[in-house]
Amino acid sequence: MLFPCNSNLQWSRCVGSLVAARIALILSGNRMKTGQRLLGLTVVIALLSTLEKEASAQINREAELKGKMVGILGSLVTWPPNAAPSAAKPLTIGVLGNNPFVDGGGVDYLQQKLAGTNSLVLKFADVNAYKDCHILVVAGNADLKQALEKTAGKPVLVVSEAAGLAKQGAAINLVFDMVSNKIRLEINPATARNAGVQINQGLLRSPLVDIVN
Repeated sequence: MLFPCNSNLQWSRCVGSLVAARIALILSGNRMKTGQRLLGLTVVIALLSTLEKEASAQINREAELKGKMVGILGSLVTWPPNAAPSAAKPLTIGVLGNNPFVDGGGVDYLQQKLAGTNSLVLKFADVNAYKDCHILVVAGNADLKQALEKTAGKPVLVVSEAAGLAKQGAAINLVFDMVSNKIRLEINPATARNAGVQINQGLLRSPLVDIVN
């Protein structure tokens, strides 16, 4: 069952609205016999359980795919020699705002992907807490404009997660398709180059990538 929802919050609202409508329809049937109403409520409860599982699966899948994708970006990007990750300077990934890589069960898929590597993940509640990093992920609830102002002139790969933001300053944008359960990347190579960062040509040619300017 598909719903026209393009975010986890909207998905939850869609589920709630559908169930509420079903319950209202059943309870408003004054001519229904008691047994029929009870049967109807049983169906609604079963539907609610199914939809909750579907919504949870969507959220978990989105967190997993985004976490795995960001986890491999360090091997697909080249930084200037004086800023590149090294044995003495681990790859540092900053997350600004709510962590989009954690599923409903508390699993952090970015940390999971980076386990055993020379890397570090920093969490920033707001831009005032920002510290230098190689990749900055701007979560959906964070302000991209403020993040861009904070990283201006620095070799930082800015990654966002809302459709269209690669045209508004992000170098890479992660877009989760709830219908196909897959992730696509919007990449703005010029933005990356302006930050002094080079994106691997193989990634740019991937069928999962949309190049934007």
